[in-house]
Amino acid sequence: MAELAIGSNHLKMYQWAIALFAVASVLFIYALQLSAIALGLSATPAERLDYSPEAASVPVVLRAVRLRQWEETARRVKYTWRAGICYDAGIVSFLGGLGFIIVPHTWRPWPMGNFIGLIVVGVAFVIEIQWASSRATHPEWLLPKVIDISLETLPDDVRPDSLPDDGRDILFQTSIADELDKLARLREREILTEEEFIGQKTRLLS
Repeated sequence: MAELAIGSNHLKMYQWAIALFAVASVLFIYALQLSAIALGLSATPAERLDYSPEAASVPVVLRAVRLRQWEETARRVKYTWRAGICYDAGIVSFLGGLGFIIVPHTWRPWPMGNFIGLIVVGVAFVIEIQWASSRATHPEWLLPKVIDISLETLPDDVRPDSLPDDGRDILFQTSIADELDKLARLREREILTEEEFIGQKTRLLS
């Protein structure tokens, strides 16, 4: 971009190229910043329990940890969505600037390399517009096909019943954090007494 701005041998549409490259650079920077913030809000439930070990035994603390997780999850979704918008718009701006660079000084004769390059960039520009406007759901031919997988469609040798007992317990057991969460909700609704809550929690953690 510096060569476009200060060079003496300017291209035919160099001013438009400079403008679009500048827009693309700014959008990419914003996408990076927003993604960094979203990454900071992506702690897993297990990590949150490690940060607050008392949540395993104190329902009030567990509820506070869950509320904070929901809040940060909602914020992460918003930051991620904004980062995606900035990134997609940056790609569109970059491809537009690249297209303006390829446009030759003279239309006749049209250099074959510029002609092919402009077609490639033009096709990529249209695809990116479809991609950005559909939020990565189109064009369908570019995306991998999603196959619905259920236990009935799995081969016999990889079904849960064919795994050894220890493998089945590891792969298909409910996490302790989920069970503690259920116990906390039952205790909050007074379905479990304090003694029952402590007894079931002790069995889970033993």
